[in-house]
Amino acid sequence: MNRHGEIVLSEGKGLRDLGGAPGQLVGLNIHALTLAFTPLGSIYERVQAGEAIAERLQVADRTLDIRAEPLQSGEGDFDGFVAVATDVTDLDVAGRALVQSQKMESLGILAGGIAHDFNNVLATILTVAGALRRSPALGPDEREYLETIDLAARRGAEVAGRVLAFARGGTANLIPADLREVITEVANLATPALRRTAAVRTSIPPEPVVVECDRGQLTQALLNMVLNARDALPRGGEVRLALTCVGRQAVITVADNGHGMDEATRARIFEPFFTTKPPGQGTGLGLAVAQGIVANLNGAISVTSSPGEGTTF
Repeated sequence: MNRHGEIVLSEGKGLRDLGGAPGQLVGLNIHALTLAFTPLGSIYERVQAGEAIAERLQVADRTLDIRAEPLQSGEGDFDGFVAVATDVTDLDVAGRALVQSQKMESLGILAGGIAHDFNNVLATILTVAGALRRSPALGPDEREYLETIDLAARRGAEVAGRVLAFARGGTANLIPADLREVITEVANLATPALRRTAAVRTSIPPEPVVVECDRGQLTQALLNMVLNARDALPRGGEVRLALTCVGRQAVITVADNGHGMDEATRARIFEPFFTTKPPGQGTGLGLAVAQGIVANLNGAISVTSSPGEGTTF
């Protein structure tokens, strides 16, 4: 680019990758509106001030490493600049995958360390609940409460076992299960944890939907998503659990009518330890674990969300 802001040379494979052609940009001026507000316009202003630039930019769906140096005339005045852009998209993706892998490794180490203590706590809960259930003085309501405590504690023990299996690289125990029963159980487990102003609604087909899965793992993954939806409803609302069949695939939907997420948050929600909650109110592990469980069961999770429009998994 010359000192007047006009592009005098544009060559390279990167232009074709971005949908352009060699020489296509020649003659365009940086002061044109179409360029002034692009990264190229910012680079021009900075090198015009004498700055040498080396940075990474996002252009469309590509990640580029930019190197730009100002050119000087014989009198030492600014005479334009030369810039080289290197497409590092694949390296950037690989780097983020490595970071994700390292986070998952850390999660495995952490999980293995706490699961034994967690099992000890749950064993105490189950022992005391079992002793209380033998009391003849209990009424029907108290017995129902103890049944809920017993079921939740047993599910917690299963979670601890799966955490240990995860830390050790274990696999799922795949057996036939009716997804209608799984969804009903998730709703029953989640209801006591919801605020009084929030509710869980279920929608299931009349006929059985049987798939091979690890029922305990799938229950935990769905429960994690329901509790995540609950946290998006600080002023109350509704969490919807629905089961449908599309061809030979079973589709489970977890949706809320909460505050939703912006694009930046949505892109990171499955990262281990990422959370938007205040310190002490979230670990950032719920959705990461849910995604790992679903992937281990040969499934997939997708998410749609917009600010003010709620979230659907």
